[in-house]
Amino acid sequence: MRVEFHRSAFKHGHGEPVILHAVEHALVIVDLDPDSDPPKELAIGPDTMTTHTTKRGRTLTDADLDAIADKVESTDYDVEALKARRRGRPAMGSGPADVVPVRIDPELKAAIETRAEADHTTTSEIIRAALRKFLDVA
Repeated sequence: MRVEFHRSAFKHGHGEPVILHAVEHALVIVDLDPDSDPPKELAIGPDTMTTHTTKRGRTLTDADLDAIADKVESTDYDVEALKARRRGRPAMGSGPADVVPVRIDPELKAAIETRAEADHTTTSEIIRAALRKFLDVA
């Protein structure tokens, strides 16, 4: 079956997946011109299209989630490889890093922040580099 959308179907900024979702969940479909090729129909239904926002700010519709679920179901994933993937911060040195609180005066803090900004890095990395150099540790 060939499906074509009239340009007015896109006037609210939704793409084909959202429009197809609306048609699939329509309460009533009215034949406006059944003799035309393709037939012209009007789908009427509740406004139940919900959206979800990811942590990174991407907006997903129910149709998007259905498409993602279909892709996941049809893909043969290597479960052991997925389990082996590390999460969290990358390792530093030979093992997990410790947090060591240190009090510093405002002038030293300002100097660290200025250097970090100039080097396009973090204040923590500047402090670690200074300690490595002072202690002669790689």
